[in-house]
Amino acid sequence: MATSKLNRQGKSQRHLRLSDRVSTTPVVESVVSIGESNRHLYVSRSQTSSERIIYPFDRLSEQPTAVSNPADITESGLPSSAEEEKGIYLDLETLQGFEVANHQFEHWGIQFRNAIALQPSNPAYPPKSGSMVLIAGPKSGWMEVLFTQPIRAVSCYVTSSRRITLTGFNRENEAIAYTELSEANLATLKGSIAPNALLTLITETPDIYRINFSAFDGQFSVDDFYFYWD
Repeated sequence: MATSKLNRQGKSQRHLRLSDRVSTTPVVESVVSIGESNRHLYVSRSQTSSERIIYPFDRLSEQPTAVSNPADITESGLPSSAEEEKGIYLDLETLQGFEVANHQFEHWGIQFRNAIALQPSNPAYPPKSGSMVLIAGPKSGWMEVLFTQPIRAVSCYVTSSRRITLTGFNRENEAIAYTELSEANLATLKGSIAPNALLTLITETPDIYRINFSAFDGQFSVDDFYFYWD
């Protein structure tokens, strides 16, 4: 998929201090275990004590690629056709490293919460495609996506330092769809689940207004994100 660099004008910048975190050997943790998870794995430390976070305002983002059929996401994990504009594939390559993901795709009716774009420097979190992923930040362990119009299906690839759940909620904030990654699937582990595991939520009718990723204070990456209205 072709991508291009975008002209960025009027962007606002601030600095976010990131605490130093000591690397530990990744260990698969069960849901009942109490232990320190790998929180540092995405951050490439600079020589200074802070990292640059970009807060974009009033900027255009490249149009995502349309996809045709919700069934496609359960078979290959990749859109197979762009003939009917019933769904959207978000091109994360249009984002910059350490850019806060929030309103960039709002013209497609989607908004992120607690998400930062990053090119992972740690091999434990390889991108599914391209070089850019989304991580939970600045707070660890969770990420949310809001939809202005209800959707029927959503899918993405996830690599996590521990068990992670993906839950879909309706307009009344009731949980109506659920899936999970039962254990850590870092590329540096020899576990039963490979990195970039496909997580998918599908409902019979377009009822999903919000989705929540929860990794119980773990860290995770999200890539190749796409969703369908009908």
